[in-house]
Amino acid sequence: MSEQINWHKLYIEGRCKAQGVPWTEEELEARRMGFSAEEVRAGIMTEQDRGTKKVKTRADYIKEVKALGIPFDERVIAESDLIKMIEHDKEKKTQEAKAKADAIANEQKAKEKIKPKAKKKTSE
Repeated sequence: MSEQINWHKLYIEGRCKAQGVPWTEEELEARRMGFSAEEVRAGIMTEQDRGTKKVKTRADYIKEVKALGIPFDERVIAESDLIKMIEHDKEKKTQEAKAKADAIANEQKAKEKIKPKAKKKTSE
């Protein structure tokens, strides 16, 4: 009889970082020190981090994905999927911005090549 790991249950119980992703040693140590799973998932692993970083809730992620205009059913979507959607959108926008910057740079290079060279005046 094979035993399968119930990653969803582990995630809900705060016993893993994400479904299929165990805690790192550093994250485990933060959990042992009393930091909540949500704090550690947000990168808050020291007392100093508590003052500088904010823990996002599922509701925060839902608002962010809605603002991006991505359709989804908030009744059934997992928090990890919301995060992936946000990261994918950021990556897509970064790639689009890079492509636009490259296109502008290429256009400027092309213009520089086309510019006619000034002719020397000959004295008569």
